[in-house]
Amino acid sequence: MRLHVLGPLEVHGAAGRLAIGGVKRQGVLVALLLRAGEMVSTDRLVETLWGESPPRSAPSNVRTYVSGLRRVLAGTAELSSVGVGYRIEVDPGEVDLHVFHRLADEGEAAVRAGEHGHAVAVLTRALGLWRGRAFGGVELAPWVDAAATALDDRRWAVLSALVEALTATGRADDAIGILREMVAERPLAEGTWALLVGALHRAGRTADALTVFGRAREVLRAELGLDPGPQLRDAQRRVFATVPRGLPPGPADFVGRRRELGAIVTATSRVTVVCGPPGIGTSALVLRAAEALAPSFPDGQLYHAVTRGTGEALTELLCALGVRRDDVPGEIADRATAYRSLLADRRVLIVLDGALEVAPFALGAGPSRVLVSTRRTPGGFGVVRLGPLADREAVRLLGVARTAAEPAAARAVVRASAGNPRALRIIAERLALRPGLTLRRLADRMSDDGGVLDELAIGTTSVRAEFAASFDALTSAARRALRALAITGSAREPGRTESAVDLAVEELVVANLVDPAGRLDPLVRLCARELSAESVSL
Repeated sequence: MRLHVLGPLEVHGAAGRLAIGGVKRQGVLVALLLRAGEMVSTDRLVETLWGESPPRSAPSNVRTYVSGLRRVLAGTAELSSVGVGYRIEVDPGEVDLHVFHRLADEGEAAVRAGEHGHAVAVLTRALGLWRGRAFGGVELAPWVDAAATALDDRRWAVLSALVEALTATGRADDAIGILREMVAERPLAEGTWALLVGALHRAGRTADALTVFGRAREVLRAELGLDPGPQLRDAQRRVFATVPRGLPPGPADFVGRRRELGAIVTATSRVTVVCGPPGIGTSALVLRAAEALAPSFPDGQLYHAVTRGTGEALTELLCALGVRRDDVPGEIADRATAYRSLLADRRVLIVLDGALEVAPFALGAGPSRVLVSTRRTPGGFGVVRLGPLADREAVRLLGVARTAAEPAAARAVVRASAGNPRALRIIAERLALRPGLTLRRLADRMSDDGGVLDELAIGTTSVRAEFAASFDALTSAARRALRALAITGSAREPGRTESAVDLAVEELVVANLVDPAGRLDPLVRLCARELSAESVSL
């Protein structure tokens, strides 16, 4: 005989499933099986079947139900009268309830002993006995319903033990699958949500872990009006602890920019853009600001040099935030959505160096922040526009010893370099490479506009190349306006309407080749004249 109570009540004999009878007879059998080997009084059985309002015939009805059960169970279980009640004697191995308890005890002991492979096998067998809620389909008294609830809690504990054993044996995906089923069954079980967050994190699925945390928080707020408690918050913190802190060091010779640095650090906007002409130091300033802001973003700081476009940058950021590369969405818009979702509840500082677009990296509500260095001025964001360094700051880039020995020549070199940090660093590298080269000699060579750009080059690095790249990105109309500005001081040309000229100048302002007042940077003017004379795309 086999008796099944872990689900709808069923009794199987040698010839197959036995017809137990109606709900009341099933209730008597359940009550007796819960106290197998013990006497259950008639009064208790009456209470089980009818609660506090039994009919006068209840004791007689119980005797009838017991008599019917004896006929059904004849030869398979002993159901006897004992004193003022009844007792059923069954082989524990024939009742799924008792088999479950035995296997659960064995499996949990195996987990404690570190025998995780054996634990997985035994606990899986134990859980396989369940076919639904215990005593399903039988309406019973509160004490029996409480017993069913206790059994379900035991099943829950066994599931948790199985998750632990699966995780220990490297079967993370199986453990995650069980945990997902558990949170679906008991969505208010915060501890189980925490286990799922941890399991996903250990499996390298950081993004999924944070998504699950967000879902748990939504459920807890909606159903209980509460935020996550310590256990779930701790799981979230452990995930955050692995977010890269990948800020590269800023230049050791960073000088000046106090006002601009203060504006970035104190800005309240979620996205701050630092822009300016080539070589003006936007990257250096953004990195210096990121260093100052880093302690305010404990969940991580991410840096990415945008060299291959917006889509590639979003992919790398998603991977840094825990998304597996194979799971990165194909569409750029979907990547941007995933990026914003992952940062919604995190204090992460994102640094994007050289981005041509800003909007895809903008954030929704939340505590994270984005710093962007770019040569283009975007609309709709907080912008810090950089100009030339002041002379007293710029000379420091040339080296204290050199400038102290030749202060006048140092100032002349700074003016010829238009206070451009990249140009001055090139000069400093040349001075370090050639101790015999004096600032006076350089100043003399740079006194004529025709010699300035020749001096602002070392190896494969040159100011010419920096500006040429920006020129090449312009439309033909903007290139014509730039040429006219460089040669005549005005963007207006015969045959071009005022509206067309204004649009071209606006493009130059956005590209930071012309300031908002329409003035050309001196180095931009030199490069534009030179390229125009050579007829190179201008």
